[in-house]
Amino acid sequence: VATIQFNRSSANLSARDRQIIATVASAQRSDDTNVLIVGHASSRTRQLSKARHEVVNFQVSFKRANAVAQALIQSGVPSNRVTVEAVSDDQQAYLESKPNGQPGNRPTDIFILR
Repeated sequence: VATIQFNRSSANLSARDRQIIATVASAQRSDDTNVLIVGHASSRTRQLSKARHEVVNFQVSFKRANAVAQALIQSGVPSNRVTVEAVSDDQQAYLESKPNGQPGNRPTDIFILR
């Protein structure tokens, strides 16, 4: 239902992100549904070992999903209605060799489950 884009290595929400999340929270409350939040990460982690790369990307995708979840809860969504998933860089939507690839692979997707 919505996507929040993050800057590199960031899990910070902008004022615009919070507006989007408030709209989602309002829709959730009116329908009394569950919300699934899926955090992603781009595959760029500079010169890290493969093992460290996997840990760093999982952590950042989890922090992003958690930031969105906390904002939803602060906007009135009951915590028992929110599920968080972190998929690291396992579900890339774009080739990172393209100009929009890396930023495009850093979203957190919000789904309302009916």
